[in-house]
Amino acid sequence: MDGRTLEAGTAKSDAYILEALQRQADMLTSGGARLVLLTFPYSKPSQWVLVSDADEHEQDDRRRIDILNDIYRRFAVQHPDNVTLVDLNGFACPDGRFADLLVDGIRMREDGIHFTPKSSYIVARWLAPQIVEVVAASRP
Repeated sequence: MDGRTLEAGTAKSDAYILEALQRQADMLTSGGARLVLLTFPYSKPSQWVLVSDADEHEQDDRRRIDILNDIYRRFAVQHPDNVTLVDLNGFACPDGRFADLLVDGIRMREDGIHFTPKSSYIVARWLAPQIVEVVAASRP
């Protein structure tokens, strides 16, 4: 922000993210739509195997993801009329940490971060009914 890096979890960082979320929510929900926020899944980039302090990097990434997801949760609670939170992290990381999952025989994230083209269909099959439910619940 203004040429400075904000440390995750500080009041300034949280305020910056919340302000950005508010701007986006205002724009996206101005016509009556609901905003569906997805929690961010834990990751484990494959290049960490090349780093001697990989465990420290993973713990720091997990801490920052937890902070971001907590901000998303707070934002959704503060805006119950037009924001719904869906726990993608819980789906992708069911044990509360990065998981190198196989679902229906398909590896979900080969690089430890991104869903593969095939696994994106699995995520869509999980996510779509939740979005349909949000839309149905928001209709008068």
